[in-house]
Amino acid sequence: MSKKSCNIHLVSDSTGDTLLTYTSAIISQFPSVDFKKFTWFLIRTQPEFDLIVKGVQKSPGIVMYTIVSPKFEEILQEICSKLNIPCIPILSKTTRTFQRYLGEKSVDLVRNITLNEIPEGYVNRIEAINYTIAHDDGAMLDDLEEADIVIIGASRTSKSPVSIYLSYRGYKVVNIPFISLETFPSCIFSLKKPLIVGLVADPTRLESIRKTRISSLHGESEKSLYTDIEKIKEEIAESRKLFTKLQCPVINITERSIEETSVFIMKQLTKKIILQEDDESVSF
Repeated sequence: MSKKSCNIHLVSDSTGDTLLTYTSAIISQFPSVDFKKFTWFLIRTQPEFDLIVKGVQKSPGIVMYTIVSPKFEEILQEICSKLNIPCIPILSKTTRTFQRYLGEKSVDLVRNITLNEIPEGYVNRIEAINYTIAHDDGAMLDDLEEADIVIIGASRTSKSPVSIYLSYRGYKVVNIPFISLETFPSCIFSLKKPLIVGLVADPTRLESIRKTRISSLHGESEKSLYTDIEKIKEEIAESRKLFTKLQCPVINITERSIEETSVFIMKQLTKKIILQEDDESVSF
């Protein structure tokens, strides 16, 4: 017997950590339902919110949110009302709403859970973490189609920490260091499933980070091409050429936290999923 499926949209004007944790706790109570999550985080402008409306209209389902803006909350409630779908601020009695919409009784998680009853979402997260660690820094490039996200960037552009952060959210992530166009693996151009994302940073900032890294390893600052500002500028410029060829999103991480960078990537993945589901071209 196939599982019942349900779309769920998570909307937040922050990083969405609380919403993700809360939602995971709720959906684990419905093991017979296959939930497809759409994440819309750091939503703070009208154009960004317009994307949410399009996304919810294209893939209706349960909407959960943490939004400060009364204006955006009203718009979200209105569109959900028109589509006859739940729109839940997470402080409401969420479980009861899930029960009504799905026609399913929630599982009582107060009882002891056996190994075979571990929520599927938890198992998927562990698989994502293991996959991401195994594919850190360009390792194991023979199964990239299994990845959800492929991150490319020059050394010290936060590829690994962003990858690990995303893996804890259940995404299988590969990160590949960029050194030059000539040495970059050509297999990246044939990928279909994963979202490819390029990371760049201000060269002066990278120079400082790399010098600190070398100093921590060797006890003193050593001069090398790795820390040469002109070489770093060349790396960033060449990586941008690659990203243009790949037509992938590019994120400047200079002024972004790991969380902000990760949320941006999750938003891009959500857009990619919606586009793939629609035969017609949709402008975002």
